[in-house]
Amino acid sequence: MLLKNIYNEFIKILAKPRSYIGIGALTLLICIILFAMKADGSSFISFVTSSFEQTLSFNGTI
Repeated sequence: MLLKNIYNEFIKILAKPRSYIGIGALTLLICIILFAMKADGSSFISFVTSSFEQTLSFNGTI
């Protein structure tokens, strides 16, 4: 029953053309973030965790 309702809601979402714009924008945003992390992820991680590194000790690789 639940799967049938989920399927019906998915069909309703796909029937509206504006849904494709949102799905496309979300996919593009995810691809940009993944590419940025692939290109320069280690410096970004160190930038984000710099305030934590003062009080915590990190061991290992990400």
